[in-house]
Amino acid sequence: MNCEEANNISIIGFLNSLGIQPARVSANSYWYLSPLRNEKTPSFKVNPVTNRWYDHGISSGGKLVDLGVKILNIDVSDFLSKLADNDPKSFSFQKPEAIDEVKLEIRKIKPLENTALTSYLKERGISLSIAREFCQEVYYQIKDKNYFAICFKNDSDGLELRNKYMKLCLNKKDITSFIQPDSKKVVMFEGFMDFLTWLKISEPKMGPELKKLSFIVLNSVNQIESAKVKLLSVPGISIEAYFDNDDAGRKCFESLKKDFPSALDKSDLYKGHKDLNEMISKDMIVSKTKWNSHDELSM
Repeated sequence: MNCEEANNISIIGFLNSLGIQPARVSANSYWYLSPLRNEKTPSFKVNPVTNRWYDHGISSGGKLVDLGVKILNIDVSDFLSKLADNDPKSFSFQKPEAIDEVKLEIRKIKPLENTALTSYLKERGISLSIAREFCQEVYYQIKDKNYFAICFKNDSDGLELRNKYMKLCLNKKDITSFIQPDSKKVVMFEGFMDFLTWLKISEPKMGPELKKLSFIVLNSVNQIESAKVKLLSVPGISIEAYFDNDDAGRKCFESLKKDFPSALDKSDLYKGHKDLNEMISKDMIVSKTKWNSHDELSM
């Protein structure tokens, strides 16, 4: 078996043969807890139509062979030999038919008040008053099933959705930016949960000064180039980044630093935690000396 033949084998079937099942299926996407690393929220996607995979947590993807050598930790020739030694059909490796496009209908968007959603925010250590300023709740339908979630709008009117069980984007993916006239600083985050967490921490110390800052939420590390374009529209502004303490977050900051050398990496403030929100939501006691000044707090 060669690589071309192997890459025609269904990735979904291959994962199934390893006992790896999708956490959810939406439209033309099968979402898994990543088989390449530990995570709690599914961010590993397989498209059964193109038969390609992508792991959002490490910003990496490809074909079946690319995935097989990573999961099994073997070289390409050994992986091809293992495939050739098995009957693909017995492992459900046959390529699936393209699934129909799923019709997703937004039923309503309203102020954030659903108890299930507000309780989830409290569990994450988020201030409800701050969340209600930037978020709403959305009700939508997929294949006659109804769903609801917290929604955070991006610059292309797409909706970043969160609830206790899923993470999703409706419509076009993009950054969310809040650029203030004459602002001297922009604070950047990977996701809106960290953005809301930062506001909760900062509000008591900074008060009205918060209104003078600009913010960019990437909504995905893959949007860093879009963020750079936005930053170019505000020359001379200082940049502080609160990206995740993982490979994807570090690579994202390195990319930012190449074009904006003065950008500051603030991830050390939550060292030992994946992100700022994880530190807060785990009821960690924040050292007063770390957050007790305007410079240290506004980062």
